[in-house]
Amino acid sequence: MEDKTDKKTNKPVDFIKKHPILFNLLLIVLVGCGIIWLTLVALDVWTGHGEYRVVPDMKGLSYEQAVKALDEAGLRAELSDSIYDSSTRPGTVLEQSPKVNAKVKPNRTVYLTINAFSPRMISVPSLTDMSLRQARSTLEGLGFEKIRELYVPSEYKDLVLGV
Repeated sequence: MEDKTDKKTNKPVDFIKKHPILFNLLLIVLVGCGIIWLTLVALDVWTGHGEYRVVPDMKGLSYEQAVKALDEAGLRAELSDSIYDSSTRPGTVLEQSPKVNAKVKPNRTVYLTINAFSPRMISVPSLTDMSLRQARSTLEGLGFEKIRELYVPSEYKDLVLGV
C-alpha cells in the first residue's frame, strides 16, 4: 500500500527537480522585484519624500534680512546677480528663484538678485577718428545718457578728435 500524502507533499520538490531553469528564473524575478521595492522605499526615506518648505516672499527686503528670513524658513540664500535700478534702495532684493510660495525640499538654495550699491562702471572706448554720429551711437549703446559735445575746428566735418 502506498501513502498518498507523501506524493502530495513532494510535488513542489518534484517540480523543482524536473524544471530547475524555470524555478531559477522565477526566483530571479522575485528577488529582483524585492530589490526594486527596497530601493524605492530607501529613496523615499533618503530624499525626504513628502517633506517640503514654502518659499517666502523676499522682494523688497535687504539682502541681510532675506538671508535671515530664509534661514528661519529652513532654506539657504545665495546672491546670484545684481542689477542697478536708481529708483530702488541699494541692496534690496529685486528677484528670487524659485518663485514665491513654491514648495521645495528643506535646505534648498534660493537664488537672489539684488539692486547694486553703485551703477555699473563702463570703460570709455577709443572714439578718435570716428564720425560724430557713430561715436554718439556707440556711447548711447553702452548706456551713456548725458553726452556733451565740444566742437573743435578741424579740416574734417564732424570728426571726433578726442574724448
